[in-house]
Order: sequence, then C-alpha cells, then structure tokens
Amino acid sequence: MIRRYVIGEVVRPFVAWTALFVMLFFILAFFRGVDVLLGSSVSVGDLMWFLLALLPQLLVQAIPVSYLLGIFIGFGRLSDDGELRAMQALGISPHRLLVGPVLVAMLVSIGLGVLSSTALPWG
Repeated sequence: MIRRYVIGEVVRPFVAWTALFVMLFFILAFFRGVDVLLGSSVSVGDLMWFLLALLPQLLVQAIPVSYLLGIFIGFGRLSDDGELRAMQALGISPHRLLVGPVLVAMLVSIGLGVLSSTALPWG
C-alpha cells in the first residue's frame, strides 16, 4: 500500500516532466530545421513522419532526466509534508520506501534499453 503511494508520488512528476521535455525538444528540433521544413514542398504528413522518427531519440534523452526529477520532486514533497517522518515514526524503514521507485527505475531502464536498441536505429 505504501509502495504504491510512493510510486504514485514519483511517477506523476516523472510523466509531467517527460511530456514537457519531449515537447521542448520537439520545438527545438523544429526550429533547427524550420528553413528546410517550411522552405520546400513538405507536407503535413512528412512533418508528422519527421516528428515520429525523432521521438525515440527524444525519449532516450528526456526519460532519465525526467525520472531523476520525479524522484527529487516526489520525495521532496513527501519530506516537506512530513510524511517521511510520519512513516519513519510508524517503523517503516527508508529502504522499504525506496523499493517501489527502484523497481520502476529498473522497468524504465529496461524499456529504454529496448527502445534504444530497436526504435532508435530506425529514426
């Protein structure tokens, strides 16, 4: 029960930061190639294929930083609200609190490994 709560506190900012970083990287990539993309006869479909091909590379760059920020924000909020102190007063060890985020980190790293070995070479 507590593991799911801590995972939720970490995953929500992780997803938000991932979305923010991917959008920011998309905008930067678009502005880097705006003269080529808009100067020629590029259709909207071609632009969508460009962005889809760029997505794996952007995810590989954004997800590790986003997860680190999710950990900082999630545990920072738990600490600011005094929830970590309350959990320790109940006898819950800090190691037990870290099990959930570490498991999610392992899943994220496996997913990134699969993404970088399969989808990244296509983009």
